[in-house]
This record gives sequence, C-alpha cells and structure tokens, in this order.
Amino acid sequence: MKLNQSYSACPDEFGNASFLSSPTRMELLMTRVQTLVQQSNELSKNEMEMLQALRSTLLFCVEEMISAIEAEITKNQDLRCNTIKHAQKIIQDRFHSIKPDEDELQGFSSELQLFIQDIDTFQDCVPGRR
Repeated sequence: MKLNQSYSACPDEFGNASFLSSPTRMELLMTRVQTLVQQSNELSKNEMEMLQALRSTLLFCVEEMISAIEAEITKNQDLRCNTIKHAQKIIQDRFHSIKPDEDELQGFSSELQLFIQDIDTFQDCVPGRR
C-alpha cells in the first residue's frame, strides 16, 4: 500500500474469509441473550401489571366486604334496639293493666325502673341509636 493511497483502494485480503461473513458463536449467543433479556423485561412488566390489577381487585373486594359487614351490624343493632323497645313497651303496658296491692306495686315499680335504666344504658352504648 502506498502512502497516498486511500483505504477504499486497498485490496480486501479478507473478503473471502468465512470468520468475517459468518457470525461467531459468541455473537449468536449475545443476540439470543439480548432477546431473552428483552422478553424477561416484558414478562416482568406484565407481571407487575397483573399484580397491580390483583391488588386493586383485592382491595375493592375487601372494601365491599367491610361495607356489607357494617350494614349487617347496623341491621342487627336496629333489630336489637327495636326488640328491646318493644319489650319495654309490653312491660309498661302490662304494668298499667294489672291491679296488684300497694307493696307489690312498689317492688315491681322499682325493678321496672332498674330494668329501664339498664335498657337506656345499653341503647346509649350503641352508636347512633336512641
């Protein structure tokens, strides 16, 4: 090669060399590794999206379950309060309809007042009831 000769004018001594035209085992493996890494990243992305969706679904289901339980508790408290109020009314009605003697009436009246106070205390313990 002469000093003023350009590289393009140089004869290609390796033009027919097979190691230049065929990829090496390392190059083939690197391409495969890059493909696997890319697929792994895509799988990781899909897994993260799936986990996010599962998390959202789980939170929604738990919130629905909590709401249903709270509604059932409220319903049960209402039933309990209504039952107690109904029992209280029956007792008071019976109290007014009986004609016991004076001592018996005083004792029953005292017991009834204690019972009513217990009911009132119970109803005060139930939030939002009265």
